[in-house]
Amino acid sequence: MNFICERYLERRVAAGWALGHAAGVVDPASDRALALCGFCGMGKSTLALHLVARGCDFLSNDRVLVQPADEPGGAAVLHGIPKQPRLNPGTALGNAELAPLLARALPGTLRVACEHMPSAALFGVEAKYDAVIDECFSARPGAESRFRLRAPLAGIVVLNWRHGGGPLVARRVDLAGRPDLIEALRKPHGVFYLPHAVARAVREPREYLTALFGVPALELRGGSDFPSAASACLDFLGATNKDGAQ
Repeated sequence: MNFICERYLERRVAAGWALGHAAGVVDPASDRALALCGFCGMGKSTLALHLVARGCDFLSNDRVLVQPADEPGGAAVLHGIPKQPRLNPGTALGNAELAPLLARALPGTLRVACEHMPSAALFGVEAKYDAVIDECFSARPGAESRFRLRAPLAGIVVLNWRHGGGPLVARRVDLAGRPDLIEALRKPHGVFYLPHAVARAVREPREYLTALFGVPALELRGGSDFPSAASACLDFLGATNKDGAQ
């Protein structure tokens, strides 16, 4: 399996695709995706799950591949990795919007033990469990699964907030003028891939900008506020869909 992943990654990177440290969701109405990236601990996977709770499909938890547009004016494509999101009890039970959906991902005894924990203690419990998307979230009529593996890329969302940072501020940015934000996507890719493949996947900021040419970007600053961030992402998706239709 690792060999297959390595060979797949090598071929795609050689073709100019960019491996990114991001989660991904798909808007089923427009069939277009958002890549959600952020620095360590920002909560990109949690934000992805909030968006799935509001009707999006899930594309990837932690790694994505960006396939550049084939021609000028075309759309880049976001490809996901076939892995279910892994969450800890704090993510499953510490968000009022997600708890009714994600609690079932935890073993029953742990769920009971954690239900009445104070928030600080709950988020301190280090134990990871798979949240199987199609078991946690209701199916959409006519759809076989809420898990997708690719879709045209509508935009990039960069989480650049902090806990207790005040009101959430969402604003459109030009990635070409914000190399600091590209670093959120370029973060080292960890141990999921074999070292040989990861070495070939390390790309320079200018190569990411080439792969993302023409892709709108949204920066989330201020304080971490997942419900408001999910609303901002949906507004961003709507705006990019409108821009694309013009």
